[in-house]
Amino acid sequence: MHEISATAREILQVYSANCAGNTGLIDAGAASSGEYLNYFRGRTQIWSLAPDCPVALRDIEVLEDFSACMAVKNIFSIEIILQGNSEVHLGNHCLHNDGMPRIYLTSHGPSSIKKRVHRVGDKYRSIGIWLSPRFFLETFGVDVDNLPEDIRSVLINPDSGVLTLPLTATIKQTADDIFKMPYEGIRAEQYLKAKFTELLCLIAELASTSATKTAGDIALPRHKSRTLKRLMEALEQSHFLSLSLGEIAEELGLCQSTLSGIFKESYGLKLSEYFLQRRMELARKLLRERKLSVLEVALEVGYNNQSSFGRAYRQYYNCTPNQDRHSTD
Repeated sequence: MHEISATAREILQVYSANCAGNTGLIDAGAASSGEYLNYFRGRTQIWSLAPDCPVALRDIEVLEDFSACMAVKNIFSIEIILQGNSEVHLGNHCLHNDGMPRIYLTSHGPSSIKKRVHRVGDKYRSIGIWLSPRFFLETFGVDVDNLPEDIRSVLINPDSGVLTLPLTATIKQTADDIFKMPYEGIRAEQYLKAKFTELLCLIAELASTSATKTAGDIALPRHKSRTLKRLMEALEQSHFLSLSLGEIAEELGLCQSTLSGIFKESYGLKLSEYFLQRRMELARKLLRERKLSVLEVALEVGYNNQSSFGRAYRQYYNCTPNQDRHSTD
């Protein structure tokens, strides 16, 4: 498999070296040696929102297996997956390609390496943004103290991992607008500033607001919006995570397939995947608090025995519950 590598700073250097004033997006392939252009077809473009804040747009089809490694030290990244995806390795965490639209929030510590594995035939469309947590928090008025615990951890703790958020209709529309780019030159520059600022405002709002309020962002019939709100309220309460999705659906007076359909229609994300994420996040929190045994943690997040929990945990985090419990020693 071919392999290429870069750093977030090198992306900025490439942009600076090839940017002659107000040019808007530039082609990443034309601005580099271009060897990796043989591995895919489509567009890869870069831009800079602010000093030390590069962004990248990718709309490609992979022609040859290759991997891309990036050193992303002491930085916070946002990736908006609009279509498809590729397999991503972040330290011990592997994000598998299942093609679902989503948003990844990721914290990168002093020795963080992000490896993206591209397979022949993969098609994907995404936007990546790299920025400092301080820039995101201060520029977009995010109050750390009022954030949900999992999002706060990703923003303030280096190497705290990756978090998946639903892709709302408004964020998707704004991202699509960026790809359409109707302007050139100085107007392109101003358009990108406005759209990326809007995009980060929406993500800051999504991160800051409880999940129960994001339903208002989605054009759903009123009865579906109410159902979605009740579902998200349930998933914010830890005791619901010990139930199965079927039991939660029964609590809400619906069948599981209807509930899953409403969630998919709203967020473009599988309910089972989001439910697993919520379970694993709670499990990691409980393990690291060290107040409960591994079996007790397993029962708290809906597993009937320690072995099935251990298998699920290892598949999700690429380590055993006991290894994770002692990782902060």
